[in-house]
Amino acid sequence: MEVPKDISKDALVEAFCQYTEDDYNEWLKGNFKSFFDHGNPDWDWIREKIKGNEE
Repeated sequence: MEVPKDISKDALVEAFCQYTEDDYNEWLKGNFKSFFDHGNPDWDWIREKIKGNEE
């Protein structure tokens, strides 16, 4: 891939990092909502997840 001469490497890296951060934040928000069942958490399921992580 050839980067156009009028785009600096630093600007390209910064734009890509911002893009991935924005995407990651949206992914985290979605997973948060899913994990906590949109405000109605299944605490038994969460306990099982915690237990599985401790083993």
